[in-house]
Amino acid sequence: MLEQGRLLAALIRDSHLSVEQSTFDTLSAFVVIMAMNDFIASEGHRNLPAAQEIFLVVCLDRLATLIG
Repeated sequence: MLEQGRLLAALIRDSHLSVEQSTFDTLSAFVVIMAMNDFIASEGHRNLPAAQEIFLVVCLDRLATLIG
C-alpha cells in the first residue's frame, strides 16, 4: 500500500494542472502529497499496517475531493 501511495502521489504531482482550480485547492493538494511522502518515508509506522492504510486512504480521499 505504501508503494502504491508513493506512485499515486508522484503521478498526481506530475500531472496535476493547476490552471483549472483555485490556488487554495492546488496548494492544498500539494500539501497532502507532501504529507503522504513524509509519512511514507517515516520509520515510525512500520509496525502499524492498519495505521498506514487509514492515513493513506484519508489522504487519497482528500486528494480526490480536491482534484475531482
